[in-house]
Amino acid sequence: MRNTPGALAKLAALFVFVVCVVSFGKYNAFSLAVYFAFPLFLGAVCKIGQREILRKSIPALCLAFFAGFANVFVDTKTAFKVFSFGVSFGMLSLFTLLLKAYLCVAVSVIFAKTTPANDIAGALAKLKIPCIVVVQIMLTIRYLNCICSEASRMAKAYALRSPMHPKIKFAHYSTMLASLFTRTLARANSIYNAMQCRNFDVRNFKRQTQKFTVKDAAFFACFAGASLFFRFFNIPLFIESFFYD
Repeated sequence: MRNTPGALAKLAALFVFVVCVVSFGKYNAFSLAVYFAFPLFLGAVCKIGQREILRKSIPALCLAFFAGFANVFVDTKTAFKVFSFGVSFGMLSLFTLLLKAYLCVAVSVIFAKTTPANDIAGALAKLKIPCIVVVQIMLTIRYLNCICSEASRMAKAYALRSPMHPKIKFAHYSTMLASLFTRTLARANSIYNAMQCRNFDVRNFKRQTQKFTVKDAAFFACFAGASLFFRFFNIPLFIESFFYD
């Protein structure tokens, strides 16, 4: 998307956003609620549906859930009650962890979908990230696309060969995964050989860096300023003061 800010401004803004979100305490779920304005606003501006963002955030949410699920049984002291149901501090900390994971991943997904991989590599080079790390990130992105492409082809081939059972049976998963690994490895090797034929050398790899424009500076100032404002000014507590003052 040409009208969006540069990758460097997005990376810097994302770093500030993640630091602000993660810095909240493990019981500050209600203070994090205002940060939902970021993925909602960015998704509407970039025309990315919230359902798609949630779908791409599911792996991170599952990881956060399993990481914090033990808190429910360890921290059993009641924090507050909803009607007659008592919510423990363990449940509150788990919910806070899930909110943090979703907010960080949601904004990252929006920035990733609106920024080409080459621009991200240029921004990392601008930040003096080692060349080998930048190349590794780019190749990882390409390899993930390669895996998804091969998996889609194998699923279609399986459905065509067994029209009565188009879905892959559980007993065939081990064979399919092994075949997927060998196919993607062979395709990755062919891609690397093609790169070597074009005289690719990671030690001499250079990525054209992008300029930090006035539009990028304005975007970073607004985004980072809003993130810091919501971090140090407790809006839910401010609203609550009107009702219980």
